[in-house]
Amino acid sequence: MFLLPHKNVFSCRNSFGKTCWDADRLDLPRVGIIPKKDRLCTEAAKGLLPVEQR
Repeated sequence: MFLLPHKNVFSCRNSFGKTCWDADRLDLPRVGIIPKKDRLCTEAAKGLLPVEQR
């Protein structure tokens, strides 16, 4: 398992896990939730947030 635990605290173990975590978070706006910058693992994902969230 790459992300432990999934509920409240997360740990990105490697680049694949980080990418999967960020992809999941970046899909949240489709249901009206904007991910928090501090909950993303990669700088690339943080750069994809709306300007007001960066």
